[in-house]
Amino acid sequence: MTIPFILLHDEPNPEMTSFVFRETLMSHLLIWGNAYAQVIRDGSGRVLSLYPLLPDKMEVDRDGHGRLFYTYTRNTDENPNFNEYGRVRLKPEDVLHIPGLGFDGLVGY
Repeated sequence: MTIPFILLHDEPNPEMTSFVFRETLMSHLLIWGNAYAQVIRDGSGRVLSLYPLLPDKMEVDRDGHGRLFYTYTRNTDENPNFNEYGRVRLKPEDVLHIPGLGFDGLVGY
């Protein structure tokens, strides 16, 4: 996955400055041991923006073929348009994952 440097340096998304974005991810990493951001792309796959995701709502696992996947659980308090379970499965290329020290190769602790 290639994330354009300009997103991390200048403006990861229209709602956050680069400083606030990096500060948020660093706080998540220090508190939860992991930091996650969703990678938003256009129709051709070009990266448009990055949005932080809460680590306590993220699950990281492997499917039956050993492929990594992420499941993010959102509640309807965050957005009433979520599906009934509020679970979204994300592909690894759509998640920027910064793990802290870990022992299973998947997540930090």
